Parts: sequence; structure tokens; C-alpha cells
Amino acid sequence: MGDRLFVSETVGFGVGGIHINLRNAPFDDVRVRQALQLATDREAMIELIHPAGGEPQCYYPCIFDWIYTVEDYLQIPGFRFDQKAEDIEEAKRLLAEAGYPDGFDATITFRKVGPYPDYSAIVAQQWKEIGIDLTLRPMESAAGFAAYQQGDFEVNWQGTGLNFLDPDAANDLLWLPTAGRNYQGWENAEFIALFNEEKQEIDQSKRGELLRQMTDILLEDVPYIPGTQGIGFHLQYRCVKDYTQPRALGQNNFRFDRVWLDQESPCR
Repeated sequence: MGDRLFVSETVGFGVGGIHINLRNAPFDDVRVRQALQLATDREAMIELIHPAGGEPQCYYPCIFDWIYTVEDYLQIPGFRFDQKAEDIEEAKRLLAEAGYPDGFDATITFRKVGPYPDYSAIVAQQWKEIGIDLTLRPMESAAGFAAYQQGDFEVNWQGTGLNFLDPDAANDLLWLPTAGRNYQGWENAEFIALFNEEKQEIDQSKRGELLRQMTDILLEDVPYIPGTQGIGFHLQYRCVKDYTQPRALGQNNFRFDRVWLDQESPCR
């Protein structure tokens, strides 16, 4: 088959994870949010949900490797795989400092579609290690979206596909105060100022630096906890020429205007 086909890796183009409702205690305390992020074990999620392989989600899809790469994220506390015990201890310290040395009870809401029930159950199990007792709250799809829009949740698991191939797709849908899926009610003046500068910058290296600063704010303030995504595989006949499968799957990034078939190469 190798003389006729080749395989390339693919990932989804979006952001998936936990929206944290910042309007009410204890989630209005950044130390609590940081603790939850540290207690989220992405390596275990990948093993359980993506047996063929996976990687951490990023605040901006890591196909934009001129912002941060997956490898960069794997060095960050909470995202890293090799120092989970240290991350758990720091999470417990932060909760105690915030006034919750024994943890607290909370509810995770999720729509009964796709992997959301599995992700939510895994998070509930993981957060027990720092004293968080999560009740699972499944909802029908439309009712779940309505609850999110109304702020009727404490934390939820929801993925969002992005609609154009640029980091600002995430800003427009998730991180700005006016974003349609800013369910968490997050607003940060420094972030907005950087966005207003970033959206006008045409030099990619300068824009990347601004977006790194914006990512650092998200990592510090934790209005949202990125989860994981699976790695898929794309099969392509070698006779199909001048087509390169984008690593990120999305209906807005396929190009066929230069594709042609090489009659000298076997297709079957």
C-alpha cells in the first residue's frame, strides 16, 4: 500500500475544555481556578479518550506554532505530564490559601453529546484528589446551550470549533467580553488592550509576541481550562498531486484549485 498511499496526522480546529463561571464564589477566586487547572490530568485524559494518540488543547490552536507549540504547553504546570505530583501539591496549597483546605462541592454541567460525558466524569474523578466533589449534571443539547448562555452552571465542559483559520477566531468566539461563547463572563482590560493592538498588526512575528502575552494572561487568570484532543490520520493516494492536507481539519481550509491526477502513479 505504501507505493499508492501515504498518511498524515490531523487534529480538529477548535478549543475544548472547561468554562468556569466567574460570577460566583468560589470560582471568582483566581487561586481556586489555578488549582483546578493544576489538578486536571491531561495525560490520563489522552490515555482514556484518545487511545490512538492525543495532545493537550491550547488557548489558541497550537497549529499556530508561531504563538505557542504543543511542546511549549507541555512545559507548563498543569499541562506537563512528568510532574503531576508537584502540581497536585501546589493545587492543594492554593485551595488552602483561598480558604478551602478541605476542598468544596460543585457541579459540572455537560451536554449529552460526543465525548463531553466522558470528559466530565474523568474531571470529577481527578479533582477528588484535591478535595473537589463534583456532581455530574447532564443536559440535552439545546437545554445545555441555554443554561450556558444564562450563566446557569458552575463549570461546564464544551468544545468550540473555530470558523476561520486565524487566532482571532478564538478571540471572537471565546475570549472577548462580547464573544458568543464567553460563558464564563470573563473580561480583562490588559487582554483587551493587547487584542486591539494585535488585530491591527500585520507582521506575524510581532503579532505572535502580542498573542503570547494574551495567552499568558489566560494561563494566569484561568477563565477556562483547556482539555485534550485526539490525533487523527488522513489517507491520500499518491496520484493526487498538489494537495497538502492541513494538519487542522476545518471546512474552510481545504484547497482543490491546483489539484491534479498523475496518470503515471497508481491510484488503485
